Amino acid sequence: MCGFQREFGIPVPDFKDMPSKAYYSYEPSTSLCITKNPLLRDPYEERYVYIKNSQVPFAGEGLWAKSRICKGQVVALFNGVRQRHLCGVKSVNFSWSDYRISCEKDVDLDIQSEHVPVTNYSATLAHKTCHSFNPNSSFSQFWHPRFGLIMSIVAQRDIIPGEEIFVSYNYSLAQAPEWYKQQWFRHTREDLAWSEQKIYSSLMKVYRQTGQTVTMEPPGRDSSRYIPCGVCSNHVGLDQHSISCDKCEAWHHMDCTGLDLERMVGEESGKTWTCELCG
Repeated sequence: MCGFQREFGIPVPDFKDMPSKAYYSYEPSTSLCITKNPLLRDPYEERYVYIKNSQVPFAGEGLWAKSRICKGQVVALFNGVRQRHLCGVKSVNFSWSDYRISCEKDVDLDIQSEHVPVTNYSATLAHKTCHSFNPNSSFSQFWHPRFGLIMSIVAQRDIIPGEEIFVSYNYSLAQAPEWYKQQWFRHTREDLAWSEQKIYSSLMKVYRQTGQTVTMEPPGRDSSRYIPCGVCSNHVGLDQHSISCDKCEAWHHMDCTGLDLERMVGEESGKTWTCELCG
C-alpha cells in the first residue's frame, strides 16, 4: 500500500508492485515444520536488526540494532516449531532446550538445532538475542501476518544503531545451564549487592519449590566475600557444614577438621573448638 484516495468520502487504498520478487503467505509453524521458506527474511526485521558476534565472551552470535529503535517498539520476531502441552502425556519434546519459549498457556516455540545457524534459518532472528540480567528488551506475544501467533522482542528503552540487543531468558534456576547460573550469582552479588545469606535463602526457596538443589557458587578469591578454609583454603560457604576456631576465628570445613558432625551438634553442642594452629 502506497497511499489512499477518497471516493465519495470513503478512503480507498492505492497499491503498487513491490520491487522484490519475494512472496509472503500465511504459514504458521507446526510441530515438524518451522516454515517452508526458512531463508525468506522478514522485511521489518531486515530494516531494524542484523547479526554479528556478540560482545559477551564465548556467547557466539548476537542481535544488533541497524536503525534507531524506540521504547515500546518491536525489535525482532521469535518463530519456532510448536510444542503443545498435552495433559497426562509425557513427551520427549520437553527435554532441555536453550531456545524453547512459552507462547501460549499450552504451546511453546522452539528452535531446533538445524535452524540455529542463519545459513539454514533466517526468517526470524530473535533467537540470536543474547541473555542479560540487565536487558534493554523483553519478550512479548505478537500476532504476525505470516507466522500467526508467535513471540517478539520489544524495546524497554530507546536503542541506538550499533547497540546490541539483550533480553532476560528467565530460566528456572533449578534447570538452567551452568553459564546461566554463573551469571545469576554474579548478578546477585555485583549488581544487586545481595548478602550471601540472602542468596542462600533464595536457593533454599528454589529447593522447596522444585525439590532440586542448586549448588551455591563460591565468590572469587579476590572478593571480600571469600572465606578461606583454614585447612584447604577453599571457600567456606553457607551451604556447607563448617566450624570456627574459638581463638583465631578462622572458618573450617567440617570435613577438613575430622570432627564428627553429629557429636558436635549433639552431646558436645556448645563446646568450643580450636584449630591445630592455635591448639
